[in-house]
Amino acid sequence: NDMLPSRYSDAVQEHDLKVLGQPDIDIAELEDNDHVTFTAEGDDPYFRFSDNYQPTPKTHDLAYAVIEYRTTASIGAGEFFTNRKSGAHWGDPNAYVTWDYVTDGEWHTVVVDASAVWGNDQTDELYAFRFDPLASGAQVGDSIDVASIKFFGDGLYARSYAADREAAI
Repeated sequence: NDMLPSRYSDAVQEHDLKVLGQPDIDIAELEDNDHVTFTAEGDDPYFRFSDNYQPTPKTHDLAYAVIEYRTTASIGAGEFFTNRKSGAHWGDPNAYVTWDYVTDGEWHTVVVDASAVWGNDQTDELYAFRFDPLASGAQVGDSIDVASIKFFGDGLYARSYAADREAAI
């Protein structure tokens, strides 16, 4: 948490960016190779993971995501973006997927299906991955708590896992 503001400022200066506001991401829990629990709020908060993966994951393995969350955000939507070996980059039609949230403040589980966008290629590799927990248009003060994100290569396993998690909530 202490490093995020300085990293954000460094990126703004390095790329000579003009910003409207600084996203606030509070990491509540970080377990190496297991999970991260965080709260995101503010203007366009996001996490970006880039090309330091070892081994580089295949996009097929990220075809489905199960997200456990709660939010009362005015814009009930999230986004994933990818940069991939095949040449797809942020914003390309085949490089991002969006989904809707239930915005009642209760814990929910959503299955994000990216199989038709990038999960149908058995050989493509991920170079960078961006998770925008609150899609563009979120208002200052909107927030979301994310308890977990798990990825699956198979939709049946993802939906089964989500049903088990939803029953446990």
